[in-house]
Amino acid sequence: DPSVTPSATPTRDPSVTPSATPTRDPSVTPSATPTATATTPTVLLTLRCSRQVAPGERFTCTVIITNPTADTVRRIRVVLRVPRSVVFDAIRSTANWRLLTTLQQAETQTYALDIEAMAPNEELSYTFAGTIDASVPEGTELGVDAELTTENGNGQVIAAATESILVQRFRVYLPLASSQTDRSLALQGPDFIVDLQMEPDTRTLQAGEPVIFTVVVTNRGNATITEGFWVDMFINPALPPTPSELPTRWDLLCTLEPCFGIVWEVLEPLLPGESITLRSTPNSYSTDYTFWPGWLAAGTTDVYVYVDGWSTSAEGNVIEIREDNNRAEIRGLTVQGNNPSLLQSGPRATRPAAE
Repeated sequence: DPSVTPSATPTRDPSVTPSATPTRDPSVTPSATPTATATTPTVLLTLRCSRQVAPGERFTCTVIITNPTADTVRRIRVVLRVPRSVVFDAIRSTANWRLLTTLQQAETQTYALDIEAMAPNEELSYTFAGTIDASVPEGTELGVDAELTTENGNGQVIAAATESILVQRFRVYLPLASSQTDRSLALQGPDFIVDLQMEPDTRTLQAGEPVIFTVVVTNRGNATITEGFWVDMFINPALPPTPSELPTRWDLLCTLEPCFGIVWEVLEPLLPGESITLRSTPNSYSTDYTFWPGWLAAGTTDVYVYVDGWSTSAEGNVIEIREDNNRAEIRGLTVQGNNPSLLQSGPRATRPAAE
């Protein structure tokens, strides 16, 4: 029957074609663009250098890279620009720094360090060491610039930092001694100073909120520190650590429960003007003598850091020009809320005196 033909005709109706057209609409492309942009990781860069260095002496800069995101960051490059008066110290620096000869300028030299990848929430620390040329005049301010690029950021600079180093000899002015011998002895020796910073930089926190402490210990004296020493972080101690209370440790002055505290052991020598940077991040401290979950307990108000406070001697393990400037502090904190878990600090392992 020829009526079959008309019934077949609608099945081939060309209206099918228009209905398929929207599925290939190019509007899909714009919707994908913001998705890719939103997942580009943000990497943090921190630069800390010796504050003051005598002509002809060594300095160090610490580059800290933090990936606070849930994404892996790939092909990271750190570029460090230093004055031409700096002589690179490969022995004391982290391996794999290299001179970028194509990026040299009249007054600066450029070094780079490449990192294949950073895992989510990972933090890495690198040291750049150098010597200031002895001909640099005292009073000169030397600038150090750092930049960071990543493959995820399409090679664009996504973080930058700058530090300044004062070229100046260390001088200690003391009252006139009773004899030339006494005066000479009094002016010769190492001298610790210490700086303490907290991230985030705020005075109000919630119990369990992650915090990171950075401690910079500098030898401001005129002699090299060759002895090892301990650095203690006290959190709400019964008494602020002072020279008259030495020797002491953080776990001997607890007032909160749980009682947190951090210990770093420093064994490497510190030349005059040289600094070492200590962090409260995992694997950065002496785990046997530390109790630190990465956050402050409810009720915390004060945090102190004391250098060379635990030893067999009341003067500490390092005899210094001054013993009253070994402390830094952050006071007036308010930590609210409930602790995330019922942690109990318990006894700490017996710690030997510094040797």
